[in-house]
Amino acid sequence: MKTNRLVVLTLLFLSMNLFSQDPNFHIYLAFGQSNMEGSAEIEAQDKIGDERFKVLQSLDCSNLGFTKNEWRVATPPLTQCYTGLSPADYFGKTMIKYLPKEVQVGIINVAVGGSDIRLFDKENYKNYTKTYPEEWFQKKIVDYGGNPYEHFIKLAKKAQKKGIIKGIILHQGETNQDDKNWPKYVKKVYYNMLADLSLDANKVPLIASELVGKEQNGICASMNPIINTLPNVISTAHVVSSKGCKPRKDNVHFNSAGVRELGKRYALKMLSIKGYKVKDYNPNKDLKSVEVLPNNKVAFRIYAPNATTVKLYSDDKWDFVAFKKDKDGVWEGFWNDVKPGVYSYKFIVDGVEVQDSKAVSITNNMPVIKIATDKDFFYKRNTISHGAISIQNYYSKTIQKNRRLRVWSPPGYEKSKKKLPVLYLIHGGGGSETSWSNIGAVGDILDNLFSDGKIKPMLVVMPNGTIETAQILDRVPLFTKDLMNDIIPFIEKTYKVKTNQNDRAIMGLSMGGLETLEAVTFHPNKFGYVGVLSSGWWLSNSWKEKRGIVDNSENRLKQLNLIAPDFNKSVKMLHFTQGGPEDIAFENGNETLKLFKKAKINFTYSEMSGGHTWMVWRKNLRDLAPKLFK
Repeated sequence: MKTNRLVVLTLLFLSMNLFSQDPNFHIYLAFGQSNMEGSAEIEAQDKIGDERFKVLQSLDCSNLGFTKNEWRVATPPLTQCYTGLSPADYFGKTMIKYLPKEVQVGIINVAVGGSDIRLFDKENYKNYTKTYPEEWFQKKIVDYGGNPYEHFIKLAKKAQKKGIIKGIILHQGETNQDDKNWPKYVKKVYYNMLADLSLDANKVPLIASELVGKEQNGICASMNPIINTLPNVISTAHVVSSKGCKPRKDNVHFNSAGVRELGKRYALKMLSIKGYKVKDYNPNKDLKSVEVLPNNKVAFRIYAPNATTVKLYSDDKWDFVAFKKDKDGVWEGFWNDVKPGVYSYKFIVDGVEVQDSKAVSITNNMPVIKIATDKDFFYKRNTISHGAISIQNYYSKTIQKNRRLRVWSPPGYEKSKKKLPVLYLIHGGGGSETSWSNIGAVGDILDNLFSDGKIKPMLVVMPNGTIETAQILDRVPLFTKDLMNDIIPFIEKTYKVKTNQNDRAIMGLSMGGLETLEAVTFHPNKFGYVGVLSSGWWLSNSWKEKRGIVDNSENRLKQLNLIAPDFNKSVKMLHFTQGGPEDIAFENGNETLKLFKKAKINFTYSEMSGGHTWMVWRKNLRDLAPKLFK
């Protein structure tokens, strides 16, 4: 009896070790057809991974170095070897943004472009493996062993040995357009998954999404009313809207921006179902207030959750616009038959005229109040010659978009043939290329310094350091790549400037300071003068406690040690500033200085009261600009 009991206990112990689930590893299953498979273009911002978001590789992809059945950091493509960006990518990125820091997310994505939903019906799938006889479709079936559902379940069972399946996301319906039985087909597939994986529907909800909508001229938009009946058929199913998610030109597939937004909506819905409160979620944050739609149609949107009426006024088009408010408090109305032209407009909310705060023409010209006398260094003097601030557009190959920057040039530059040195001046988090020229008063400060003979003639380039990424620190290396590969070449091609290291300076505040540090530590031979204002790598314990994000000090020190000998020889000025102990970057700044000291890199430091504000940064520019290019 004792022997048998010992054998049972031994087997139980072994089984527990062989099947040890991590409760903080949350797994989600994704399936469907081409949009879930990934049909959107993968852009630079999409390639940045995070150790907290993993994918269980579905296929061997020698072209990518991915191995089947292995967990890897989730970067697109998530399904097959030559697919694109999927909503599952940004579903996972959004989930880890809002879930507790100790939680990791794993995704399994088995989707087949062109498939009927019944391809995932384990009893009838063979009837739908020939939906398209062409090689592009048949190869996908072969890659999944002739049975995508079985392949999917095997991956899910493997994943269950490591973590816990928390939910399922679906995007499908184009091939089943107008089939009113679609919800029943989905129900069968979903219940089979639950049974085969021993899952509880109440703990593993299903979230589907609308297809490209009617307002976007979606070819399959008539399927959306059917998709929206899914919760009537499956009590644990939910549907997210595709409204505002931009499509590709085929009006069937979402483009990269549309896929990102759709993935985020899946995640926010899942988080809501799971009881997680997304504290900083605001429908206004990513709202597209004006959108030009196909067939000469324009959508207008404004976030006004407490308003009772919203109207639109324009001197250029007098059409009445009927606004409707959705559940998130976003009002939407449309212009039809809009002829080519330029139109002014404003909203009238409960009888009050409201400018569109989301419009580029507004966001690039934030209202400011200047209180100054002729004794202030940022006062606009009327008796001196003034420089010019120009707006330039350039194409960023790094993020594959047109971007803008501003350039201050000294009086007389346009007529001069002389080449000038360049200062690259970067704003902080949440700012744009307009920040320094607007609230930073850069034009008046530099005009006054130049008139007084305190600065060398120079060009000052103010780029847009803000590139939206899922994780905030991911924008730093991405912007640095844009700076080195796109912005600097554009300036040196467009303007009369010198191109030596000693004729190039860089200065950035706060987040721009992080971008400055990134640029000079990985490109130490490109800049002769460096200013880091109210900034430092996120290294302090207090920052980690408040923000939950911390940099890797060992890696930073390793890079500093690598560049130190040449850096000290070639960089003429490295200066750090802080706005006193009240500066929110003060502790991080001090921790960063410790690393520079350990690496024996020469620098100077100054500090003034004022905190993390433009009051300090304007003075920093006033004090440091005269030290450049000496």
